[in-house]
Amino acid sequence: MSLFSYSIRQLHFIFIALALLFASWINYIQHGWINGDSVLYFEAARLFSLGEWKAGMEVWGWPFFPFLIAGVHKLSGLDIHCSAQVLNTLLFGLATASFLQLIRESGGHKTALISGGLILFSSQYIVGDILTMLLRDQGFWAFFLTSLVFLVRYAKHYRIRDALLWQICMMLRRPIQDRGYQLSGTTTTGRAFHRPGTNETQSISAST
Repeated sequence: MSLFSYSIRQLHFIFIALALLFASWINYIQHGWINGDSVLYFEAARLFSLGEWKAGMEVWGWPFFPFLIAGVHKLSGLDIHCSAQVLNTLLFGLATASFLQLIRESGGHKTALISGGLILFSSQYIVGDILTMLLRDQGFWAFFLTSLVFLVRYAKHYRIRDALLWQICMMLRRPIQDRGYQLSGTTTTGRAFHRPGTNETQSISAST
């Protein structure tokens, strides 16, 4: 059966399921490569799971990613390493879902969605490098792409909810990875509280 025989909504869910299966397989065969940063994540997560917050912060100053690993560890009972692999898989699923939703929000149809999914799965950087290693970059892309979905929705509909969700996702991305923080300025939040088309809104837009 051709992929084009499915609805765009079904294709979206198919690619998310494939992303989760693909990430699980990659993590299984690679056993989650560990580098120097990963060791620090794991140690901070171990300390967080024991309630030693100050010690964990001293190990790694950006606590959100180790905190998420510790949360998976506490909820699942898996060891810290396996918990990081589970988190890595879930974040790749979120990144895939958000990337495909971004295509849909931008007007893409079946061909664009299928092409986007295949391009994502063939990305040397995201799949070849990040997915094989237990790095916080996966969280960066997951929350960054999700924030762009809400940014596009806000640009289309000028809903305050979408502007706030864009900022929330960018703030969740911030404790994971500080890269690209300049993209999460307050301009869009400021614009959300003004009706489009007014002189004040146009003035703020011109300053970006």
